[in-house]
Amino acid sequence: MPYRTCSVDGCNVRSLARSYCRTHYRRFMKHGDPHVSLAPTGGTLMERFWDRVDIQGPDECWPWIGQVNDAGYGLFWVDQFPHRAHRLSYELFNGPIPDGLVIDHVLKRGCTQKRCVNPSHLEAVTTQENIRRAPESASTLNAAKTHCVNGHEFTPDNIYTAPSGGRRCRICRVEKKRNRRLQGAIG
Repeated sequence: MPYRTCSVDGCNVRSLARSYCRTHYRRFMKHGDPHVSLAPTGGTLMERFWDRVDIQGPDECWPWIGQVNDAGYGLFWVDQFPHRAHRLSYELFNGPIPDGLVIDHVLKRGCTQKRCVNPSHLEAVTTQENIRRAPESASTLNAAKTHCVNGHEFTPDNIYTAPSGGRRCRICRVEKKRNRRLQGAIG
């Protein structure tokens, strides 16, 4: 017994649901139209890129309205490979990203969202600087502290830089060593 084919003209694939093949059924369910073309719209890289940007004023965020990844960054496909949209925007306006640097959305320039591709909001910085600038990162919050957990003030004379890179209170460090020695002598 012959099987039924998809009802879309030119598609001879076996029908699975609502007289559509799997591909056309998925398009119908997602977009309401089985004829939606999911292929790139054509045009140059720049035309395709800017078709997915909601350009606002020069000092405002320009949100990416295309696909985003799980972390909230815009994705732009070039030669079947995903690229982060903000990185591509930086490269289109400023040239290649220097080795060892990442692209930061600069809060001081008004950038408030990961989807932003406004080139004036983007800056190439080190990973350490990018983390430091993040408003809620642990390193930013720790850098703002003026006293250790025991209340000793962080002054240039009272800061010990640990091999891991973090700062420690010298007074607390000396007291901790003294207590260890006393525990060893008692035990």
